[in-house]
Amino acid sequence: MRDLPHRLCQAKRDQKVSKGRAVASPNSIRTVLTGHCTDQKHASTRIQALGFFIQMCLESSQTMPDETPAPTTGNSPEPNAAQPKMKFDIGEEFGTAKKNLPPAKILVIGVVILAVIAGIVALLQRPKSSATGSIDQMVSVEVPNQGSVMVALNVSFRNNGSKPFWIHTINADLETTSGTFSDTAASPVDFDRYYQAFPPLKQYAIAPLQTEAKINPGDQTQGTLIFSFPVTPDSFANRKVLKVSIQPYDQPAPLVLTK
Repeated sequence: MRDLPHRLCQAKRDQKVSKGRAVASPNSIRTVLTGHCTDQKHASTRIQALGFFIQMCLESSQTMPDETPAPTTGNSPEPNAAQPKMKFDIGEEFGTAKKNLPPAKILVIGVVILAVIAGIVALLQRPKSSATGSIDQMVSVEVPNQGSVMVALNVSFRNNGSKPFWIHTINADLETTSGTFSDTAASPVDFDRYYQAFPPLKQYAIAPLQTEAKINPGDQTQGTLIFSFPVTPDSFANRKVLKVSIQPYDQPAPLVLTK
């Protein structure tokens, strides 16, 4: 009986290495119960030790799980499986020219219509001269040995505007098969000298049309102008067009006369 404490300690160690089981090992029970009782006192001590051993086993069964959880297998599904990625198309998000614009044929028709409308508006809003007139009589002579001609012509026009027509400049443009040539009207102070040098120029001569002349609203005027162009008489006779431009001071559009 003296070695009973030693046996209890051995039983505790066996119970700890039981790996969580609530049942005591055979070695632990055999350790407590082996031996002979010599008297009643010894038997009482052995019964107390057995009670303590049973209580220890019950406490172990309450704190330790009954079964060891089964280990996980390698085939278990992953908890966070990758979700399929959504396709992102920026063209679908913001649209494309093919989807947002009308067909090309409709666009071309629309552009043409807009261009025609713009052209009509530009023609209607284009500045126009307040005067109307014409080139009347005209005569030309060759300048010897210079390959040029002098032209005397009469013009007449009427001021249809609401304010006076003040003549600022007078120019002429001659278009021929060999090109376009321009000249400024000769000064009236030189007319007599030209008439003396080239008498045919005086055939239809009237009073010169001068710059700074004033034509009041509703009035009509006429006059002679003399120009010089570096072309032959045949080239002048076969001209495409002769334009005379009379530009007033305070109006954007000149009076253009053609012959």
